[in-house]
Amino acid sequence: MKWFLVSLSMVAGMLLVNGIISSVFYLRFIDVSFFVGLVFSLFSGVLTYPKGENTDVNYYDLQVRNQTGLNVDRNRPAFRLSLPFVLSLAYTVISFIAVFLYHR
Repeated sequence: MKWFLVSLSMVAGMLLVNGIISSVFYLRFIDVSFFVGLVFSLFSGVLTYPKGENTDVNYYDLQVRNQTGLNVDRNRPAFRLSLPFVLSLAYTVISFIAVFLYHR
């Protein structure tokens, strides 16, 4: 339920920012949509990247390494696709196709 609300608010935010930018700068809604989707995709990709997970584990690994001299090999967290990132990426792709078809 939380991801649904976050995703819904993100799409609403993209539409709101798109509408505000297009009305302030007197541009068409469709012309701004690709760039708004691109910015939201970049921000949601950066914000949902798993960077600070398992800090306690890192602390204890360092303590064990200092006391015993043994190095513990661990897998680093990989990039995971989150629902807000996928939605903003889909918005970007759909808006790119719409802009391409509109200005063709």
